[in-house]
Amino acid sequence: MGDCMEREGVFENMDDPNGCEAAFRQAYGVYCWIRDNPVIPESGTSRMLKRPDFNRYGKKLEEEINELWLLERGEHYHTGDRENDFRTESNQVWYWMAIADVVSGLPYESIIPHSHAMNGFHDPESTNIDKPTINATGTEELNKTTKRCMKFLGSMCKKFGCPPTVIAVYDLEQMKKRLYLHDALREVGYLNEQKK
Repeated sequence: MGDCMEREGVFENMDDPNGCEAAFRQAYGVYCWIRDNPVIPESGTSRMLKRPDFNRYGKKLEEEINELWLLERGEHYHTGDRENDFRTESNQVWYWMAIADVVSGLPYESIIPHSHAMNGFHDPESTNIDKPTINATGTEELNKTTKRCMKFLGSMCKKFGCPPTVIAVYDLEQMKKRLYLHDALREVGYLNEQKK
């Protein structure tokens, strides 16, 4: 299985469950950092985390799941490069799920997204996982939604031949392009671990 990423770096073995946890934990940590710090004017994410809108999060999550579903069926694309489109769409599902979880104050340990994604990836029945139902109206519902969404993402990773770590590393690499997030990336240990 290819590692589905263009760069080599911190997470050279994308199949390693420990690397998967580290990558998702770091990405989630950056969103928590954004939530806990003053508004960053150039960041739409920063503004969203200060003014929660669970109705919007649920709608966006459903839209992105549907786009990923359609991409897998060959009925949706952005660039025409399925691998690149997969990284983009799967990252959007993760992004909207993480935003809802972070703004709700859910600690990483209560949602363990990496674990659910790896379960979906390794589940022999994962090719039969349906689109998850979305309910972001309360903590218990959000926990269940996170589990369903991340298991769905893991199953989609399996279909595309990309381990779930790819989703979080892609997110971290996108964050790295934003200079205003470098302090956050250093705090969670992503920039510090980069190969020189």
